[in-house]
Amino acid sequence: MHQSIDGRKKLIYTLRKSTAILKEISKLYRKKCDTLTDTLKYQFKSSFQDLAHAIDAKDRTSAHDHAKVLQQLAKLHLKKNLLDHAQELGVNLLFALVVAVIVRQSWGELYEIPSGSMRPTLLEKDRIVVSKNQFGVNIPLQNKHLTFDDDQVERGGIFVFSGKDMPIRDNKHLYFYLFPGIKQYIKRMIGKPGDTLYFYGGKIYGLDKNGNDISAQFHNKNFEKIDHVPFINFEGKSLTNQTPTNGVFSPVFIYQMNEPVAKLEHKASLRDPRDSGKVQGKMLTHTDQKELEYHQLWGMGNYAFARLITPNQLELHHGAKSVEKAPLYLEILHHPSIKTATLETDLYGRHRPTLGKSISILPLFENHLKTLYQNLYTSRFTVKNGEAYRVGTHEKKQKFLPPLPGIPNGTYEFLNGIAYKINLGGVATKLSKEHPLNQYNLERLLVLYNMGIEVDSRYEPYGMFRELLPSRHAYWRNGDLYVMGQPLMQQGSEELNAFIQAEKAQASGLHTPFLDQGAPLNADGTLNTELVKNYGLTVPANSFLGLGDNHAVSLDCRDFGFIPRQNLRGVPKFIFWTPGERFGLPKQATYTHMNKNRAIVWAIGLLSILGWSLVNRRLNQSFIRKMKGGKLDLHPSKN
Repeated sequence: MHQSIDGRKKLIYTLRKSTAILKEISKLYRKKCDTLTDTLKYQFKSSFQDLAHAIDAKDRTSAHDHAKVLQQLAKLHLKKNLLDHAQELGVNLLFALVVAVIVRQSWGELYEIPSGSMRPTLLEKDRIVVSKNQFGVNIPLQNKHLTFDDDQVERGGIFVFSGKDMPIRDNKHLYFYLFPGIKQYIKRMIGKPGDTLYFYGGKIYGLDKNGNDISAQFHNKNFEKIDHVPFINFEGKSLTNQTPTNGVFSPVFIYQMNEPVAKLEHKASLRDPRDSGKVQGKMLTHTDQKELEYHQLWGMGNYAFARLITPNQLELHHGAKSVEKAPLYLEILHHPSIKTATLETDLYGRHRPTLGKSISILPLFENHLKTLYQNLYTSRFTVKNGEAYRVGTHEKKQKFLPPLPGIPNGTYEFLNGIAYKINLGGVATKLSKEHPLNQYNLERLLVLYNMGIEVDSRYEPYGMFRELLPSRHAYWRNGDLYVMGQPLMQQGSEELNAFIQAEKAQASGLHTPFLDQGAPLNADGTLNTELVKNYGLTVPANSFLGLGDNHAVSLDCRDFGFIPRQNLRGVPKFIFWTPGERFGLPKQATYTHMNKNRAIVWAIGLLSILGWSLVNRRLNQSFIRKMKGGKLDLHPSKN
């Protein structure tokens, strides 16, 4: 409301504003009235009563004028000191913090994506809006739900969860840089309680707890550019004794999904305690399948690690292989086995039982190598003075920097074969065709393929750390051989046929050929439920399986195990940064806009606001009546 004075307009306080002024100054008066003269005390009390009368009469103009007089009196005689300002700030901050905690944990929150584990769906520096009431009503500051609905959890949807009470490394965090808390993580929902899942060709097939085929939920447009691999490394986490026996660390327990799946034990002979032929393996899961081999778990045998090696490396480490001469070779490590387990020295210098592996060699020619370069994907990396380091690490602390000579300083990435420069705020711009990164050569391909994920020269084949395998995988899909999520060789091609024949010829007790076993389907195209039940991964009750879209760099359930139901917090609803084609709704299963949980949260919020308004209104009315009648104690508190 405005009132005209001499042709000008002035803002008239609302009655609520005048009431707030009365309450604030009366509180300050109680603190400081001992320092005032009797005359000033009388002036203040008169002003208090005049303002209270005007508010009670709902005379907005008069209330405004009296409030102004009271403000002027307070400005002259009730000046706030540093302590007053500090107390006021502290109360406001505490109130804001309480509201922020409730809103962030039960309503919604903004997040920034810190890593590349959800590429290509979410990239580093992306900022998203997360709804915290899709699955249930979260109880603030507790890892619990007031309500939870499993039916609201969608396979193929993206979700946020807390790392509380989970075996996740470095999961502590400071909120507002002051308050200790637990980090939140974001993955894609793959398995619900009771689901049994099988991996083939980068895709997932499965049954729900009732035996229904759920494979179609993993084969839609949201999964088009996403591949899933059922392990991070062949041996997952390997635990053994702290001290060796006869120089050997044994037994070794192998964990996948943070659960024990196999045991390797060295049985020393009297003739030679370090006899590598005395390693025995035993499966600790699927025990009803007596002939189960390690690589049969969940379809592991459908996948392999694949790195590029040179002709010299082939000759030095594989001898006179009867393979065709080629510029480079794909070294394929596959079919981890408990039956061919041996003794080896690991990265920590421990001589211990290790899973056996089959190794296959595939010659690559110019057309194949260019196909690899045209389909490159890498982590986000920074080049400085001809050397590269991964974004998120510091070059001064990184001793193993891969060489990238001729590349200008800057931050880059390859995504689906396209090279980008990363600018301020994480904004990516496509590099020109003339940029050096877009110029194919063998040396650059070796670096970007073998070291482009970890961006660490220790992953160079057959260096000092030869056991380290880069997170590059090969797998079959419907007769085609895939690398980096794209077909490298297609079914029926001369080179692929030659490789298949060579693999069949090498088949033996020590070498399992790397051949396409086919999708877990029957002849009529229906799901082979017996195969899935016998060898699939079953999600425990009250738990969920979440995987990162970028299997190469995602520490997910494959590392820390299944996610307890109570840890699920919410879902991302909108990408509002960075600008580009991904701006807007993330690629995921469709969540309902309104459900029981969301209705409860909104109802609690609205009822809280309404209740606060009614209580505050009654308190104000009582305060005004007492002030108007001179019944309010304005003497300083005795406490």
